[in-house]
Amino acid sequence: MIKKFIEKNKKHGANAVLSNTNYLIGALFGVSLSVFFIRIAGAERYGEYLFVLSIFNLLSLISITGVNTIIVKSIAQGYDGVYRKGTYFSFKHSLWGVPFLLFIGFIFLLQEKSSIGTSLIACSFLFPFLTSLKTWTPALKGRGDFKTLTIYNLILYPILLLSMILAISNFSNNLVVIVFCYVAVQSFFNILFFITSSRSFKLDGKIDIHWKKQSYALTISNLSGIVFGKADIFIMGLILAPEQIAIYGLTMKLGDIFFKFIKGTIESVLPKIYKDLSITLKYFYKPFALSFIIPLMIIPIIKYPVTLLYGPGYEDVVFLSQIYLIVIPFYFSYNITLSLLIKNNMNKEINHSRILAMLLVFVSYLLLIPLVGVLGGVISSIIFFVFQTFYNYFALKKNPSEQH
Repeated sequence: MIKKFIEKNKKHGANAVLSNTNYLIGALFGVSLSVFFIRIAGAERYGEYLFVLSIFNLLSLISITGVNTIIVKSIAQGYDGVYRKGTYFSFKHSLWGVPFLLFIGFIFLLQEKSSIGTSLIACSFLFPFLTSLKTWTPALKGRGDFKTLTIYNLILYPILLLSMILAISNFSNNLVVIVFCYVAVQSFFNILFFITSSRSFKLDGKIDIHWKKQSYALTISNLSGIVFGKADIFIMGLILAPEQIAIYGLTMKLGDIFFKFIKGTIESVLPKIYKDLSITLKYFYKPFALSFIIPLMIIPIIKYPVTLLYGPGYEDVVFLSQIYLIVIPFYFSYNITLSLLIKNNMNKEINHSRILAMLLVFVSYLLLIPLVGVLGGVISSIIFFVFQTFYNYFALKKNPSEQH
C-alpha cells in the first residue's frame, strides 16, 4: 500500500523538499535565537521573553485562527477568493486583541512586573498585523507554491534573526526592546508578503460557501492547540522561575525541529490528500509504524547537540528532550488523521477531539506542573498527542468515506 502511495506522489517529492526546507529555516531561526538569548542575555531573560510571547499566542484565537486551515483547503480546491475574504475577516476580529493586551499589560504593571507589562502595551497595536496577516503562508501552501514560500522565508528569517541579535546584544537587560523588535519585524513582513502574494491569486475568484462556518469550527478546535502550545508556558510563568521556563522552552524547541520536518512532509502532499478520494487512513499505517524508529535513533545522541549549543549545565534539557521525543510517532499520526478529518468535513469530530484534548491537557498542566515542574509540562504534551491520535483514528474508522 505504501509503495502505491509513493508511486502516485513522486511528483510531490520536490514540494516535500521545499516544504521541509521552509520548516528547517524556521527551526534554525528558533534554535539560533535561543542560543544567542541564553549566551548573551541569560536564561532568565529568555524565560521572560517566552512568557510574553505565550500571551500573544493565547490571544491569537481572537483572530479566528481556523481561517488559516480553510485557506489551505479552499485554495487547493480552486477557491482563490477565500484568501482575501478570510484575511480581512481574521484582521477585523484581531482588532479586539488591542484592548485586551492593553488591559493585561496594565495588570502586570500593577503587579510590579513592569518589563512584561510594558512589553505587552508597547506591542499591542501591532497585534492584528502579527496574527491575522500571516495568511500568506497557508495561501502559498494551498496552491503548492513552496518555491515562493521558501524565498519569502529566506528573506524573513535571516533579517529577523539579525534584528533580534542586535537587539539582544545592545539591550540584553531591556525586555521591551527585544519583544518589540520581534513583533515589529514579523508584522512588517506579514504586511509585505500578504500584498506581494495577493497579486498572484484571483482574489475575486470562486468562494467556498462553507468557508466562514468551518473557520469558526476549526477555531474552536484550534483552541486546544493554543492551550497545548502556550498555556503551559503561561502557567509556568505564574508559578515557576523564568530560568525554569527557559529550560522547558529549549526542550520544546528541540522537539519542534523534528515536528517541523514531519509537518513539512505532510503539508507538501496536503493538496493531493484533499483532492484524491482514494487516499484514506489505510495508506498511512506503515509510515506510522516506521516512525517509531526515529526516536530510537535520536534519543541516545541528543545530549551532544544540546551541550554544543548551550554549553554545560543544561542536563535537564537533555533529560526532558529524551522523554519528549517519544511522542514523534504520535505527532505524525495526529497530523495525518486531522488532515483526513478536515478533508471529510468532519467538523463535529474535530471539535470533540480538540475540546476533550484541551480539557485533558489543561487539567494535566494544572496538576502536574505544580507537582513536578517542567516535567509535568512535557508529560502533559505527550498525553495531548497520544489522546488525539487514538480519538481521530476511531472517528475516521466510523466514517463511510474511509471504508472504500
